[in-house]
Amino acid sequence: MERTQGWQEGAAPQGAPHELTPHGRFRAATLGIVGMVVCFGAVVWSGKAWAFDQGVPGQTITESVTLTQDVTAPVGVNGIMIDGDDVVLDGGGHLISGPLGSAGSGDPPWGIYVAPNRRNVVIRNVRVSGFNNAIWLDTGAQDCIVENCQMTASRWHGVALAGGSGNIVRNCTAQYNHRGIELRGQAHHDTIVEGNVVENNSEGGIALYTDATPVSTAVTIRNNLVRYNGSYETGGAGITLDGTAGHSGSVVSGNTVTGNYNGILVGSSQGALVEGNTITESVSVGFQVGTATDTTLRGNRICGSGWLRDVWPVWGAVRTYGENNTCDYALWFHDAGSYGCTACCNPASGDTTPPTAPVVSDDRFVSFDTWARFAATDAESGILDFQCAIGSSPGSDDTHKWTSSRGYTGASVGTDVMTEGATYYWSVAARNRACLWSEVGVSDGFIVDKTPPTVTILSPAPGATVRGVLTLRASVSDTVSGVASVTFWVEDGSYREFRVTSPPYEASLETRGLYVPDGQYSLRIRTDDLAGNSEWAGPVPFKIRNATFDDVAKSHTFWRYVEALVDATVTSGCNASPPLYCPNNPVKRDQMAKLLCAAAGKTRLDATTPTFADVPKTHQFYGCIERLADAASWGGNPPTSGCKVVGTARYYCPNENVTRAQMAKFLCIATGKTWLGRATPTFSDVPTSHTFYGWIERLAHAASWGGTAPTSGCTATKYCPDASVHRDQMAKFLVLAFGLPYYEG
Repeated sequence: MERTQGWQEGAAPQGAPHELTPHGRFRAATLGIVGMVVCFGAVVWSGKAWAFDQGVPGQTITESVTLTQDVTAPVGVNGIMIDGDDVVLDGGGHLISGPLGSAGSGDPPWGIYVAPNRRNVVIRNVRVSGFNNAIWLDTGAQDCIVENCQMTASRWHGVALAGGSGNIVRNCTAQYNHRGIELRGQAHHDTIVEGNVVENNSEGGIALYTDATPVSTAVTIRNNLVRYNGSYETGGAGITLDGTAGHSGSVVSGNTVTGNYNGILVGSSQGALVEGNTITESVSVGFQVGTATDTTLRGNRICGSGWLRDVWPVWGAVRTYGENNTCDYALWFHDAGSYGCTACCNPASGDTTPPTAPVVSDDRFVSFDTWARFAATDAESGILDFQCAIGSSPGSDDTHKWTSSRGYTGASVGTDVMTEGATYYWSVAARNRACLWSEVGVSDGFIVDKTPPTVTILSPAPGATVRGVLTLRASVSDTVSGVASVTFWVEDGSYREFRVTSPPYEASLETRGLYVPDGQYSLRIRTDDLAGNSEWAGPVPFKIRNATFDDVAKSHTFWRYVEALVDATVTSGCNASPPLYCPNNPVKRDQMAKLLCAAAGKTRLDATTPTFADVPKTHQFYGCIERLADAASWGGNPPTSGCKVVGTARYYCPNENVTRAQMAKFLCIATGKTWLGRATPTFSDVPTSHTFYGWIERLAHAASWGGTAPTSGCTATKYCPDASVHRDQMAKFLVLAFGLPYYEG
């Protein structure tokens, strides 16, 4: 072992290590009786003699040391551990390096580690690279200094202070770490971070993150160059004040913050002062205030934010004060006496005239957000920005603070904090490129209506069966903005829509068309008010059934005429359960009597003495046949006198089928029509010599029936007089002859 020139004990020789304490006093490092250089492996220490294992990475020092050679730590081994007060570690410009760790952010290996509650430790003139954390001052550090150091390529922190007071980080370079310089964990008091270069750290440059109670106080971050920190993937900012418990009295001043993902973020802070900083070219936001209270922003230049958000106090921020700041776009912020910032970043010269006052328009009624449209002109330098506010009176911002439109000529704001039924006003000021503000333009006001209309379905009733015209009806009201429209939705797998814009709120649906099939339906109603709120009612189930009989569907040729007979109570069908009409059955003469009388509105005539020998009083249709044969009931000319006379007895032949020829006579006489003896027959099978010729001609004569004749024949040229009349055909004959109402769609 080679002995070096020693110092006398107690002396402070020229060139001995000194430190400037946080309180300004000098202290000479006591090196002991003999100074030694001991080389073990790659580590060389200069100073007091060490034990036999001195120089091995991971050793703990308790007294001052100056490195004379680089230190290389193997996997999982720390660089240097400091566990003593009044210790100076002077790196002499040497490098402490290690392989990157993979543990959590507060775990070893550390490049330089200072044990908890150490005082007056100075770390200077050293380069640290390749550890989990380059330099770590554990909880309770007091009056410690990290200066003139370089921290690179750490998995987590360049410098991390875990809590303490009176500590200083100055004139260091932190680059290519996860975070550059971080005050984290427990509370920090009277801590200074100044004069450092913090660049290219992936999740942020300088940060105060504390979760302790009591909170951190009087942290100063000043005169640092902070650039190119954070990224789209990790977020982050050049400088961040944040933490669950918050902190008070922090000062961020004189820093140059450029090219970071975000510039300066102030989170849960109380009474922070951000003053005299230059914040430029931020990718996202230049300056942002989160859930902070009483933040002062003074004399900063905040320009060139990539997403046009230079200044952005989020809605949770309380009392953000500002004066004499320079920016182009400020959201929800303004300097005292100015909209947005006092000055803009690159003002145009030669323009001394402000823009015209903006013309502002908005919607009369709004729901969950309000939109404003505005326009102003500036013929000289043009419009740079609009600032917008909302207040309960024209020109005020007591509801929504002044915020930039970021160059757009429209803006929207949610109505969360606005009162139902109250009136509010948009106010807008324009700034030109010479930084001159216009007078304020004000909208004519909007009314907040966040409550949807009330709606009740009145028709149809739940479970109703509907035939014919379906009436859709609702009771609707809106007390603030009024009803804009009511839309009825009739659904059966597909839907039919009916929109009504004025009372009475009702619509109708003709259900007899082939495009509306019989079946199960439901009704839902949507109502909209003038503010854009919507409300639904329903569904109400109901059934559409226009086919009374199972054997006469809506697709049947004579369906509409059969249904007309049902509506006129002329027939109830041939069978009750299931409901049948028997459309293909021939009509008997006794059935004909009932149908004819019912269509003519005649009642039964229960004569004392039967008119016909074959229709006794016990016959089912006795009264109808008697009425049909009663001359007085038909103006002296009854539709029938029977089918034959035998001796003195008259017969009706009730069980015989009615022929089409007989049908012509029955109908004509029952409706008061006379014989029509036309010279030329209408049908080739009914010559002028036919017994019923004149009745058939009258039946086919359209003019005699108001334009629609009860028949046009059985083919294009024939009448088929001897064919039996079927019940479906009879329906058409009766409906058209007696003019009974029927669906013509």
